Amino acid sequence: LTGNDDIWKFDIRNGSAERVTDADEIDVTPDWAPDGQSIAFASGRGGAISIWTIPASGGKRLRINDGGYAPRFSPDSKSILYWNRGAVWMMDTQGDNVRQASSDLYGPLKPPVDRLAWPGFDVLKDGRLLLAPIEIRETSLWAIDLTYRENR
Repeated sequence: LTGNDDIWKFDIRNGSAERVTDADEIDVTPDWAPDGQSIAFASGRGGAISIWTIPASGGKRLRINDGGYAPRFSPDSKSILYWNRGAVWMMDTQGDNVRQASSDLYGPLKPPVDRLAWPGFDVLKDGRLLLAPIEIRETSLWAIDLTYRENR
């Protein structure tokens, strides 16, 4: 795999890979909607890092807000939570009905190295938010060898 930070789909059953995005700017922190229809991600395309969506089957990407990072779909695939301005925000999948979900959470932290650490979070099926500060020291791609077996 070559190029800048883009979104890829990998099939761990056969090792195939498919590029989802191919912009010159970075595309990071993807989340696949629970209904399987779309992928939300953060991108620097067009300026500040903001939230975008793209059909999971491929197609045109759509910028749905003007700022945010680490989008996560709600369990019903109707809302997207994301990190912005020191808080977790929520909006519908078209970028409308923006509201603050939680505030006074960890902001970007300055770890001992010269990089920022952003909190990681995910949305649980019952709607609760799971939050943990993370520290980024390096990036790596790891492969896990799994055996795929189809039940008949």
